[in-house]
Amino acid sequence: MAAAAEVVEVQLRCTPITADVITDTEHRVIVGVGAARSMKTQTGVVWAFRQWMLRGGEGTIAWFLGPELDRAFVLVEKFCNGEGDNPPVCPPILVRSFPRNKDAHDPTIEMIDGTKIMVKHMGSSGRNLTARGIVFGLATEMATAGSAMNFVRLRGRTVQSKGQIYLDAVPEPHNWVRTAILDAAIAEAEEIKEAIAAGVPANEATYRVVQLSQAVNVWVDEKESAAFARDLYRIDPRMAAREAGGEWVDDRDIWMPMFDPAIHTFDPLHLDPLEFLGLEDATGQASLRWFVEPKTHIVGADINARPHTALIAKIAVRKGERMNVPRLWRLVVLDVLQVYGKDSREAAGILSEYRGDAYKGAGVVIDSSSTNERHNAGGALNQRLNMTPLEAYRRAGFETRGPMRSSDPSKYTNPSRYDGSIVCRDIFRANRIHIDRRFCQPFIYALRNQMAEGDGVVAEKLENTVQDRKVAAFTDVLRYMAWPFFSMTPAQEQNSEIAVQVFG
Repeated sequence: MAAAAEVVEVQLRCTPITADVITDTEHRVIVGVGAARSMKTQTGVVWAFRQWMLRGGEGTIAWFLGPELDRAFVLVEKFCNGEGDNPPVCPPILVRSFPRNKDAHDPTIEMIDGTKIMVKHMGSSGRNLTARGIVFGLATEMATAGSAMNFVRLRGRTVQSKGQIYLDAVPEPHNWVRTAILDAAIAEAEEIKEAIAAGVPANEATYRVVQLSQAVNVWVDEKESAAFARDLYRIDPRMAAREAGGEWVDDRDIWMPMFDPAIHTFDPLHLDPLEFLGLEDATGQASLRWFVEPKTHIVGADINARPHTALIAKIAVRKGERMNVPRLWRLVVLDVLQVYGKDSREAAGILSEYRGDAYKGAGVVIDSSSTNERHNAGGALNQRLNMTPLEAYRRAGFETRGPMRSSDPSKYTNPSRYDGSIVCRDIFRANRIHIDRRFCQPFIYALRNQMAEGDGVVAEKLENTVQDRKVAAFTDVLRYMAWPFFSMTPAQEQNSEIAVQVFG
């Protein structure tokens, strides 16, 4: 007679947030980005145990990985021995054998069903990650791994088995994990969103990136966690955000350090935004500084096929103030629009119809390269039009200009990035900008995440990256939009001869 099977009770140590990650069987690449003691590694080990229950069996192979072997053995400790008062994730009865230290002759965990979990270090550029296919892979401390090739090789080992991998990483600045995985996940989400909007079949999502902070770890004392965050904040707020909050925070200066959401953003609670702020609309008057006809809205636009980016704003003054005095003007950013995969004619049409035609006929300030004859702004999609973006927006009914005149009055040019950055900083410093939180979250995200170049003043620009599309595009547009109306010196702002007209 066969022996009766023994039932083994397994308790998985997790929280509601991490439980959702542990039970994810859809995404091929799962990344736990987290702070110290945020359960990012523990979550991965529990995930690996569940993967074994789902996919293990005689002859199957899985991997536990670390940049060096001693860090890979942290996974073995959690899986087989436990940590402190915490029991092992895998009940000992389910393990036939496991390596006791990193010097073991055969660093392999053999499970009761014959599954072999090989414990490996990644080596240089993933050269140690060659073997037959694996059913799952768990890798820790990826932020300190040598290169993206470690991820490439690991991902390649799971293709035939349709397996999954889980990576954990501290959000270190200037690290390949951010560019090769986080940016790839963002780009994938964009592609799926575009496909759905276009009504075509979308690819299944490959990536899932979850940010974990100490706050999700219910086994860390709240007071101790708060004290740790305060200690780090005294050293460097960015360090506190990264090491306690699990946020991607660069070591360089933020481009707009004076941006304060409590001061510069607002939610009008379904009221008219200007009425809520105690302002009067001066857009019609102020727009005549740069446009021939008075406008109801000013739009700043950056022309690219991926994407066209626009900020929509009004210029206002406090109630009772004179509308033709530029030093009293305030910029009220009301809305944003990003259009992907469209030529300039299509993007201009979408802008004209956006929000029930609210912005039809606005004054549009575009980057000067998009006004130049034969310039390839917008790429191949615009080439087929045989027209410049300037012409496309004008044909859609927008009076359109570059941000400033060049030495040739018939042509436009952009202000230098340095000068444009200074103007933007000035309006933030003087609290002359207000941003509607309801519709401008992408712009707010850009302000929070825009790094400065080495001079600490000029906004960083990384061409053809997710950072360019999600962050730099909005800060470029802000520079273009602000320049014609806020670049005047104090003497110019007081000068009665400024080309500002009274009408109405």
